[in-house]
Amino acid sequence: MKRVFLLAILYLGSPAYADCPGKSVVYTGWFQDFYAIIGYDLYGQHVLTNSDFTRTKGILPEDYLGGDFYVGPRFDTVGIYFGWEQTFQRIKHSDVDAGTTLGTARLSGPARLKTSVKAYGPYIEIARYWTFTPKVELFISGGLGFIKPSIDIESISGAGIGDSFEGHTRVIPRIGIGGQRLFCDWFGLRLKFEWQATSNARIQQRSTNVKYKLFTDSLKINLGIYGSF
Repeated sequence: MKRVFLLAILYLGSPAYADCPGKSVVYTGWFQDFYAIIGYDLYGQHVLTNSDFTRTKGILPEDYLGGDFYVGPRFDTVGIYFGWEQTFQRIKHSDVDAGTTLGTARLSGPARLKTSVKAYGPYIEIARYWTFTPKVELFISGGLGFIKPSIDIESISGAGIGDSFEGHTRVIPRIGIGGQRLFCDWFGLRLKFEWQATSNARIQQRSTNVKYKLFTDSLKINLGIYGSF
């Protein structure tokens, strides 16, 4: 997470490169001309475990890295993007005491747990742009993700859990703010800070079919490249 933040700060202050060869392809739309955007971000995401699932801290990771791919039309000041985001799988080991609860499952004795977590799904987003300088644009964005968490918790020593959990796809609102640096007519870098309502995410305990909130709301820092085609 810290590395992503430092890279983001450094890139905005970097000198502009020479102009790239070629130009963006402009398409004729029903009501306004546009060009097609494709991009990929790496992101860091910080999220806490929701006490609805467990009150024991340290079982789930709090920081995640992931990738975000998107494509869509960019009009003069508005972009509409369809994307897919996915965290890279995080594995964490933790030592817990007897009586630790995961949903309604309660450990009968001390245990060492291995937790594997990731989240993934598509999203749609609308962005509004303002030109700050000829090579720098600022934007705000908002959209909806359809995100499914995946979690696997196993006891590798000590008391067993005796249950398992599965994720369910839920609608996750998202709001972002950021800027992008144009290195030429069709290529640039972008930085985005984003809030996501990941408290909407749910997992289900298989033995009881009860659903639990897995996360609190989260903050993301995206840094990536984009181009037009």
